[in-house]
Amino acid sequence: MTNQTVLALYDDRASAQQVLEELRAAGYGSEFSLSDGGSSSSAASGVSTASGGSIRSSLFSSVSSDLGAPASRTSSLTRLGVPENEAQVYSEAVRRGGVLLIGQVDDSHT
Repeated sequence: MTNQTVLALYDDRASAQQVLEELRAAGYGSEFSLSDGGSSSSAASGVSTASGGSIRSSLFSSVSSDLGAPASRTSSLTRLGVPENEAQVYSEAVRRGGVLLIGQVDDSHT
């Protein structure tokens, strides 16, 4: 099984936070981080699946902290498998005030 990167862009932090809360209620929130122009915050450091495996990949964990830094946001997204042209669009949207909800989920959950 492999992980799939999931991205969603929101106009404001409150909207993104609401979706993150809904993801948590559905059992997915711990696999996601929020990134805005000044910060990146992780929902949690990781979560275990019913089978006991860790859902968050070490790659996702290592780059999620880089998402808040404008200079490294595009490269962080590309390391997660986002095509560079899309990563640049997302990075620019965040620079302009958007909030990026990003996570990785196992193929079996997509």
